[in-house]
Amino acid sequence: MKSEQYKPFMEEAGQLFDRPFMLHTRWISDHIPAFEAPVTEVAFFTMIHGNNEAIKNEINEGAGYLYERVMRYGNASGAALGWTFETIPPVAPETKPGQEWLAGVFGYPSIEHHMQWRQHSEHDKIKENSEDPKNEHMKSVAAKVPGIDPDTGYFHVKFQKGV
Repeated sequence: MKSEQYKPFMEEAGQLFDRPFMLHTRWISDHIPAFEAPVTEVAFFTMIHGNNEAIKNEINEGAGYLYERVMRYGNASGAALGWTFETIPPVAPETKPGQEWLAGVFGYPSIEHHMQWRQHSEHDKIKENSEDPKNEHMKSVAAKVPGIDPDTGYFHVKFQKGV
């Protein structure tokens, strides 16, 4: 994104959009079903204690549990996590500088389905697991992204295939 070839693209995006914000993500699982859903939740998280390859591998290996819960109980048609290519400046006082963000995409039939899932007891179990003291080294917070709810770090999108 810092290359000379990319500069004109970002300048053009700045003329089209109020606050262009772009990240590139290295997905660790199939992300296409989440993007093809009627509604896609896009969420960004940053690790409070920073991340390294060991922490990223632990999260990557445990992602199947999250995918299975979101798709079985949350009625999602797809779920994927990935790490941004770019390192991000600190986004909250409790985060360390220069780390990649964890991105998540989850496909739902509607926003209402997503919001119902957030009230489900299995969603609470995922949250409790992430707050377990044994997982303190992997603790994350919602990334502070311009224009996105700072408490949740997520937003909803209806993607359309290009022509």
